[in-house]
Amino acid sequence: MKNSVDILDQALWLPTNAFWGEKQLAAYRDPGIAAYRNNPLIEALPPIYSREELEPLLTELPPVDPAEKTLPVHMRKHAFQAALKLFVPLPGTYQLEEQFSLAIRGGYQHRNVLQARYWPDALKGVEDFPANVSSRGIHFPTAHHGYLMGLSGMGKTINIQRILPLYPQVIFHSVFKGTKCSHAQLVWLKLECPADGSTKGLCIQFLHALDFALGTNYAEINLRGKPTVDELLPIIARYAALHTIGILVIDELQHLRAAASGGEIKMLNFFVNLSNIIGVPIFLVGTFAAQSLFTGEFRQARRLDGHGPNVWLPMTNGKAWHDFTKALWKYQFLDEPVDWDEDLAKVLLDVSQGIVDYACKIYFLAQVRGMVHGIKSLNKSLIKSVARDSLQLSSKILDAMKHNDWDDLERPEDLPPIDWDMLYERETKTELICVSSVNGNGHTNSSADANGHTNSTVDVSGESAPKKTPENAQTHGESKKKRAKPNNGNAIMNLIEAEKKKNKNATSHSALKQAGLIRDLSAVINPCPEINNRARNEGNTSGEKQE
Repeated sequence: MKNSVDILDQALWLPTNAFWGEKQLAAYRDPGIAAYRNNPLIEALPPIYSREELEPLLTELPPVDPAEKTLPVHMRKHAFQAALKLFVPLPGTYQLEEQFSLAIRGGYQHRNVLQARYWPDALKGVEDFPANVSSRGIHFPTAHHGYLMGLSGMGKTINIQRILPLYPQVIFHSVFKGTKCSHAQLVWLKLECPADGSTKGLCIQFLHALDFALGTNYAEINLRGKPTVDELLPIIARYAALHTIGILVIDELQHLRAAASGGEIKMLNFFVNLSNIIGVPIFLVGTFAAQSLFTGEFRQARRLDGHGPNVWLPMTNGKAWHDFTKALWKYQFLDEPVDWDEDLAKVLLDVSQGIVDYACKIYFLAQVRGMVHGIKSLNKSLIKSVARDSLQLSSKILDAMKHNDWDDLERPEDLPPIDWDMLYERETKTELICVSSVNGNGHTNSSADANGHTNSTVDVSGESAPKKTPENAQTHGESKKKRAKPNNGNAIMNLIEAEKKKNKNATSHSALKQAGLIRDLSAVINPCPEINNRARNEGNTSGEKQE
């Protein structure tokens, strides 16, 4: 057994988002299916679950103490972080679990470590494993396998990471029904395709993952002397056979497109051979950017559709969306919680276009903004304002999705993710630089006091400024002229003089900066919402958007 220092040392070689499961000694049960009986690899697995049994196993509803909802704002911000762990299984979750269940058990059906022919056949398969997989044409594997495609934010990875732990990752066998059976079974392994699509990088990740899961030193043994990819692939196949991997999940398959010329062919061919020759089920996961890898010249789609289509599209306004948002609605931390309302849920659907990750983060960021600016309850304007400010990178794509209008855009293969940490920090920082002044319409005011300090808040109206049209172009021009008339020179001089009276060392530059009239370059490049609002209120009375 390796000590903790050895394990930590190995962990340094693993991706930061590596995913692991439990290890346990084998405990056997009747699988209930005749074809599965008398196979220790199957009888050591958990039972085949019904949907009713799966729901409580997959669902995570973080507990919330009602008293926490009455805490001061700075405390409530911490309390609601637990709610981010919320997970509600959707119809696709159950379908995915069933696919994994069929793949793992079906793959083990013909790999019984107690049968006399298993190990000779497994070793023969390893020997036959092509040393140079790129020299062989793609052919269709016979083992159970599949794929999952969908836009980022649809929950592909989190769903897989909820389903895989239903099974122990490693099962240690010793005796099965009176027969000696010394074997370390690796039920599942989840890896990520390297960002550069490197086959060698995936092989290295595979070896380190085995070491971390099993406590072995395969990486140290096999990575000496800088072996080539063609030398590493048969080694990977041998360990996959030796530890009877139940299913190998490869996430972020779209990274294969970055592989050097021919690299994607080599890696896909390796997956096919590993499944066909060694019998390991393969499950590939990626965005629509990976679709060409399944359909184009590789023609994997026909075989990979064996268990039914597995393409996750954005959610629509139906029962699944209602169930999902009703679970979200239990986590409200504003002063006056509101009951679930179909219209409000529809607003969340509109701004997120059914992208689950977008919907969750907008919902919680809206509450952060509400806490900071003294808004008592969740409302349509608050949700819209946060969506407008948080989804700027995706706004054009989401708008095209909403109206099914792609005239000026290509259909997206993926959507940019929401940076939760950055947006949360931005929302909470506004508390330090803004003084809430929200009027009855949900708009915010901006003004300067006698000392030149600006009072402003984020615009929570949720309404976008109207675009300039030929009809209002003249009015727009007139507005610009009207704005040019006032002479603010005296006001600026008064601000400077007031600041110099307070601070004898103040300069005109520092006084103007203190008044908020001069900003750092970083604030201009990446402005906070309140700066955008100030520009909108002070510099654009006609309602035209500032770019």
